[in-house]
Formats: sequence, structure tokens, C-alpha cells
Amino acid sequence: MGLFEDLEGAIEQHPAVNGQQHSSLVQEIWQKFGNSSEIEKLKASGQSQGLGGAVESWLKGQNHPVNAKQAKGLVGEGWMKEIADRTGILQSIVAAAVAKILPGVVGKAASQGKAQAA
Repeated sequence: MGLFEDLEGAIEQHPAVNGQQHSSLVQEIWQKFGNSSEIEKLKASGQSQGLGGAVESWLKGQNHPVNAKQAKGLVGEGWMKEIADRTGILQSIVAAAVAKILPGVVGKAASQGKAQAA
């Protein structure tokens, strides 16, 4: 198994999406947040929204949960809409799925040395 397959298999799938949609969402989120510069922006966004502790936990592999509204605030409504348009999944479902997927993506990127906890 490769990195992407490991990541995809380790992240809980939202019940309203099928396997292909889940895979697409994981890939979209990895492409956006699987690098240090975007994770640094995510950390700053988390700090400004009172979610810094959650984002830091992801970097340590602890994956404290966030809800769909918090995830939307972290990544931005515009990006969330782009993903919904690209995947054909309702934005509300994308937001809920991102809330489940994002912690695992950030944790995996950190484990590969692409970001560090404070």
C-alpha cells in the first residue's frame, strides 16, 4: 500500500458519501494541506478561531475532533465550495467530511516532516 491508500483507509468515511467520493475528498484535502506552507496557514487560522489546540493535536497524531462549522472556518468557505463543485457533493456534506478527514491529513503530513507542532 502507498501513502495515499494508507491515509485513505485510516480516515473514517462520512456515511453520506460513497467510496469514490471519500477517495476524492481525501485526495483534495491532501493536495491542499499535505504541505508545510498550508499547514502553517491552518495553524494560524486555528489560533485566530480558538482552535489552535485542535490543530496542534493533529500535528501530534492525537486528532482532537472539530465539527463541520469549525472545519469550514479553518479552511475557508470558498475552498469548501470549490471542493463541493468539483466533487458534486453537497457543501454541507463536504464540510462534515472535511471535519473527519482534515485531522488525519495534517497528522500524516506532520509524520512525514512536512509540519511540526509548536
